[in-house]
Amino acid sequence: MTPRLQAWWKQTENDLAMAEFAREGGFFAQACYHCSQAAEKSLKALSRMTTATRYPDGDEAPVDLFDARDCEQALAIARSVLASLREQLQPPEGPG
Repeated sequence: MTPRLQAWWKQTENDLAMAEFAREGGFFAQACYHCSQAAEKSLKALSRMTTATRYPDGDEAPVDLFDARDCEQALAIARSVLASLREQLQPPEGPG
């Protein structure tokens, strides 16, 4: 695991811990916010798994860092997340 990936993952874990702490205190809106932050950072960590090892850290612009392989990986991740959300958001089938 690269240092950049470790940093994203540590922040993900911190955001999730804060969400759980907020939930326990009854601060549900803040818990939801920190859950969204944890999800966002975990996806950032996942999408950088290949690029972090193939490109050096530095001041490059994203246009210089990502290629077709990265794009395909990002699309696969996004499709997977959206499919999971669609499944979660489907209204339950009632009798009838």
